[in-house]
Amino acid sequence: AVSDHGDLLFGPLTDLRTIPVEGGVRITALALDDQGHITAAAGAHVLHGDANGLKVIATAPFEINAVARFQERVLFSSRAYGLFHIDEDGRAAPLKPSLRAHTLTINGGILLAASDLYLGVTDDLVDWSIRDLAALARAAEQRYARFLRPEDTAGV
Repeated sequence: AVSDHGDLLFGPLTDLRTIPVEGGVRITALALDDQGHITAAAGAHVLHGDANGLKVIATAPFEINAVARFQERVLFSSRAYGLFHIDEDGRAAPLKPSLRAHTLTINGGILLAASDLYLGVTDDLVDWSIRDLAALARAAEQRYARFLRPEDTAGV
């Protein structure tokens, strides 16, 4: 968990402890994988580690909105500059700049990258299925509100 002050906390609710974070930076995005690896962002910094502590592993030239660890790779995204990863030299490198996601989620070996207008899905970081959600968003905005009448049997 991340506290209101940006401190990273770990453990059962009755015994939360602070995870040391290099540089005392404020965590703004967080991801935890099945092996206990923690990936985080603090502004433009990418951090990685485990319950024993996080260290800055790279710095991007922009604000980071989402992070993930997928197939042993650290990924991060910016709403303005797209999807990046940490390359072999430990630097921020573009992976799919057109994918400007504000959310990265991993489920069942699939990476989902989402914004307000599209959803990108991949299982290998090479082949992507991208769906434009603009039509769905427009339909949701145009939907008329339905007001319940006293005689309606539907629950609220």
